[in-house]
Amino acid sequence: MAEPNTTYKLTILFLLDRLENPFSNTQLTNFFLDTGYSGYFSEEKEHTGYFTIQSVINDLLESGLILVTEKTVSDTLYRITQTGRETLRAMEDKLTDGLKKDATDYLIAHGNTITQENSLLANYYRTTAQNYAVRLQYRKKNEPLIDLTITVPNKDAAEAACKHWHETNGDVYSYLLELLVP
Repeated sequence: MAEPNTTYKLTILFLLDRLENPFSNTQLTNFFLDTGYSGYFSEEKEHTGYFTIQSVINDLLESGLILVTEKTVSDTLYRITQTGRETLRAMEDKLTDGLKKDATDYLIAHGNTITQENSLLANYYRTTAQNYAVRLQYRKKNEPLIDLTITVPNKDAAEAACKHWHETNGDVYSYLLELLVP
């Protein structure tokens, strides 16, 4: 088996390659921390922690194997690059069949949730007029169904709009469609 950090990098590339949609930083981190994935390295007394995973993600970014597709207030989304795919193909034999199976099982169990979570994006920023602009997106298969930017008076309102977007996006989409396309 490859050294742990190499295995983590290859596993992230494997996950990103198998799911056509981006993964968030939180989702990648949770894969390692919540699935007991670090148990594969217990013989080597290796512990997979949050900072280890962040370091691995940073290494993948710096080497151009993954890229940031979107940054929001609460998370960052990543995709595999072509170089990342080529690297994975060249080194995939370093991942054991058990690791591949666990990653594949995880995608089967959580892939739809990951895709759905990353279909809703909400972000805000300060405008030159000292208001806040809130950008709300609802995507399906990486194509925007809604890409809406609204201006709100303060940061609290911007944060509330982002939070409520995750709860109300379907209603907003239906309402706008009904209103605009009679």
